[in-house]
Amino acid sequence: ALAALGRGLEQANQTDQALEVCKANLARTLRVMPPCDNVTRIILSQKGNIAALLHATGKLDEATEMSREIYAGLLALSATEPLRPSAALNLAVNLFNNGRRRLDQDEYAEVKSLLRTNIPYARRMLGNDHLITTNMAELLSVIIIDEVQQHRDAADPSEDLLEAVTTLEDLCKRGRRIFGATHPQTLKFEKNLKLARKLIVSIARGG
Repeated sequence: ALAALGRGLEQANQTDQALEVCKANLARTLRVMPPCDNVTRIILSQKGNIAALLHATGKLDEATEMSREIYAGLLALSATEPLRPSAALNLAVNLFNNGRRRLDQDEYAEVKSLLRTNIPYARRMLGNDHLITTNMAELLSVIIIDEVQQHRDAADPSEDLLEAVTTLEDLCKRGRRIFGATHPQTLKFEKNLKLARKLIVSIARGG
C-alpha cells in the first residue's frame, strides 16, 4: 500500500510527499522482512526510488550517498548482478551532479573509473545498443570534455579526449542507425563530438 501511494504521489508531481512515503516503506521493509538475498534486492530497489526522489528534490549529496549504498550493495550480492549497470549509471550521474558544480580532479577520476569499469560489463550483459550502455558511454565522454574545460592547466588530456572522440564517433553511428539522423539524441552525440574535436585542435595549438 505504501509503495502504491508513493508511486501515485510521484506521478502527481508531489515529490516531497512521495519521498517521505518511500522512506516509510523502506523502514517497514527493514523492520518486518527477514534478511536474505531477495529481501536485499527489494531493499536496494526501494533505496533506488528514494535516491531518484532525492535527486529530483535537489538533495544531491543525499542522493549520491544513497546511490553509493545501492551500488556497493549490489556488488556485495554478486559481481554479475543484473542491476549493476543501472546502479553504476545512477551513481555516476549523481557524482557528476549533472555538471551543476565544478568537480576537483580526484572526483573526476572517481567517476571516470566507475564508468570505465562498468561500461564493458554493460556491453556484455545488455549489448552495445542498450540505452543504459549508450548513456554510460555518452556520460563518460561528457565528463572528459567537462574536465578538460574546467582544468586546462592539468596534465596532458589528449589521451582522454581521443577516447571521448572514438566513443562519440561510435555513438553517432549508432544514433543514426537506431534513432535516425535528425533525432535529438543523435544531434546531441554529434554536438559533443564536435566539441571534443575542437578541444583537441585547441590543445594542439597551445590554446
